[in-house]
Amino acid sequence: MKIAILSDIHGNLSALNAVLNDLKKLNIDKYIIAGDNIIDCPSDNEVLRIIRSLNGYAIKGNREKYVLDFNKGLHKEWIDYKQMASVVWTHSILYKENLEYINQLPEQLNISLPGIDTIRVVHGSPFNVSEQIFSDKHPERIEKSLKGITEKVLICGHTHFAWHKTIYDKLIVNPGSVGVPFNDCKFAEYAILNWCGNHFTVTHHQVEYDLSELEQTFFESGLYKACTTWSKLTLQSIKEGRDVTSDFIKFAYKLAEKNGFTNLSLIPNNIWDKADEEFGL
Repeated sequence: MKIAILSDIHGNLSALNAVLNDLKKLNIDKYIIAGDNIIDCPSDNEVLRIIRSLNGYAIKGNREKYVLDFNKGLHKEWIDYKQMASVVWTHSILYKENLEYINQLPEQLNISLPGIDTIRVVHGSPFNVSEQIFSDKHPERIEKSLKGITEKVLICGHTHFAWHKTIYDKLIVNPGSVGVPFNDCKFAEYAILNWCGNHFTVTHHQVEYDLSELEQTFFESGLYKACTTWSKLTLQSIKEGRDVTSDFIKFAYKLAEKNGFTNLSLIPNNIWDKADEEFGL
């Protein structure tokens, strides 16, 4: 039994196609898609169409929740903030059937297949879709997560770092990110669970793809025009293989504080634009 694990595609069709093409030679039996399939890159509808065609085990991530919350009218103010423009744009272009599809996705899944260990699939952690679990820091989060599930395997995403460990006789796997990996290179990432006798083995994979094709899609889709700063941040993060976006957000909030803004939930547009000028994208 070979199970392909994909996470954090973020609307990057070029990366997803490269990964699926790479998977063709591996005789995959099942697919797990661990959330954040949309937002940040421009091909949300196309990515969701492919995920639906895989008929795999899929869950929603925090990005899906952003769109669904906005659709429910919970954050009407987002339309006025450049910081949230990518969420608003994605909501505006999603087909009705894709909005309905992400709405029915669960936040977690239990997978029980005959003859193999049970699997829990989450995006962040078993307790919070946005909680970050890392291999080398906050060990208490790993401990709490593994002790909090009955399954033998925990699949998580969200951090865009690929790793796996066996602790307390349980396996935890993060496949990294297909769409926006933080691996110091330009390659899309995924992982394979392979059932060997009486246990799972894990292999991590990286796939190179055409970044110029992705960049062109940003312009052709209208995403770059609608969300210029966010698009620049996303593309730079992909090109450098690191989280440039988070660095920018921290920079912008510090700039807001210097300009007299405190306790902000979102960054004012004039500060956002000034941060863009000073950050050096």
